[in-house]
Amino acid sequence: MWFSIIKSKLLVKPKTQLRVQDNKEVEDDEPCKKRLKEYIDFFQKQQKNYDVIEDPEVKNVIEEYKLKPLKEEADYTPLYYSYYKDSDREFKRNLLENNDFFVSRLLIIYDYDIKEDLWENLPERVACEVLDIIDSQTESSVYSDVGPYSITVVYRNKPNRVQWDITISIDDRNVIYFELYQVVRITAFEEIYNDKRKTNLEASLPFIGKIKDVFNNKADPKNWRN
Repeated sequence: MWFSIIKSKLLVKPKTQLRVQDNKEVEDDEPCKKRLKEYIDFFQKQQKNYDVIEDPEVKNVIEEYKLKPLKEEADYTPLYYSYYKDSDREFKRNLLENNDFFVSRLLIIYDYDIKEDLWENLPERVACEVLDIIDSQTESSVYSDVGPYSITVVYRNKPNRVQWDITISIDDRNVIYFELYQVVRITAFEEIYNDKRKTNLEASLPFIGKIKDVFNNKADPKNWRN
């Protein structure tokens, strides 16, 4: 457990330094904050540079199933754009097809925010609590309070979607927030095209399974490093 790191430090400190909240020297190394900052730095880099279609793991699966981009035609223009959550940001959908099925959504989004002034004052024990929750990787919503700090960690792992939402806040202000959102969706040809092709949903299941393997790899916190 990450919090045991602090405990082990306290055991070797003089009695005058035993109060974590009052003595910064106890938190001199701050291993939990360093690890958490590595996560944030990774999400920042991914937010700026990541393109799911250019991801080598994703490309390999796309090529294996001979999926090709859908040509942007006037009748299908509304399919090309999707608003993510309630954000002002607009994400272009990656529409792919082969002769068996149509991929109407293939999305991996990294999002983050950090308030540097609040981060500087974040106690080490709060960061350790967050890491303990993340490392458990149980599919759930976990809410925890450490002093005046509120922690929310949501992890969902569904057949076609994986999501992490992690927030630390104080006085209704977010100290840090980062999110990984991944989804793949198959839509029937019959719902999109005015043609006679029939969707082979059974053929799409192995594709979804391999994309889900990619999702699970990226959802593993061990891989949240530059």
